[in-house]
Amino acid sequence: MYYQLMLHRLGKKHGRESHCYAFPDKANELTGLDQMKKGLNSELRKRYSCNGDPIRAIEFRNSETEPLLQLNDLILGAVCYQKNRRFEADDAGQPKANLAGYVLGRAGLLNYNTDTPSTVRNFTVWNLKSRHLRA
Repeated sequence: MYYQLMLHRLGKKHGRESHCYAFPDKANELTGLDQMKKGLNSELRKRYSCNGDPIRAIEFRNSETEPLLQLNDLILGAVCYQKNRRFEADDAGQPKANLAGYVLGRAGLLNYNTDTPSTVRNFTVWNLKSRHLRA
C-alpha cells in the first residue's frame, strides 16, 4: 500500500518538479526501504517521465514525537470515524464528527465515499476497492 501511495500520490503528482521525501510512521515498519525507493524511482521514470530519482528518501519516523504525523493521525482518525459511521454509536464523541465535517467541507467534497478526481492536488480521498474483499 505504501508503494502505491508513494507512486500515485507522491511521485506522480510531484516527482517531475520536486524532490520527494516520505516519512511513514515507524509503527508500520517495513523492510527493504532502499529496494522500494529504487523500484519507485524506476517506475516513476518509466510511467511518468520523471528525470533522475525524484524519491530522495524514505525514512521511518515516530508519530509519537513528530507533530506532522500526529496531525495526520488526528485528521485520518476523524475521517475514518465519519466514513465508518462511528458517530451513530450511543457513546460517539462530537469533536471527531465536527473535525470530519470540517475537513469534508474544506476539501469541497459531498461525502467520503467517492474518490476525488486524480487532478486534485490537496486533500484527496482514495477508497480501496479490493477484489479480495467480499461485501
